[in-house]
Amino acid sequence: MEKILHSADLHGNLTQYKKILDFANKLKVDTVVFAGDLTPKNPEKRTPKGQREFMTNELFPLFKEFNKTSNTKLLLIMGNDDFKSNHIAFADNQNKAGYQMIDILPYISK
Repeated sequence: MEKILHSADLHGNLTQYKKILDFANKLKVDTVVFAGDLTPKNPEKRTPKGQREFMTNELFPLFKEFNKTSNTKLLLIMGNDDFKSNHIAFADNQNKAGYQMIDILPYISK
């Protein structure tokens, strides 16, 4: 049976991302799902550019480093607090940063 660890609404809290990834290693889970609201919503970073900088400078490097020592699959789902304009950045960095998107954007009618 596959072990799955799920988390949501981290809102760019890198400390929580690290704790979850450490916990995933401790439990030897097969997959971690980060389901929505991945990027910061604090006023200083709650812009498309601010969220993209977080992704590029903090989140993607964290995932890349995690993948050096773990075979755990990382799945990401964008949430309502993640700017749609950053969808391309999420999609384009999957292979480089070592995660897979569960892409629900085509199904959202907004």
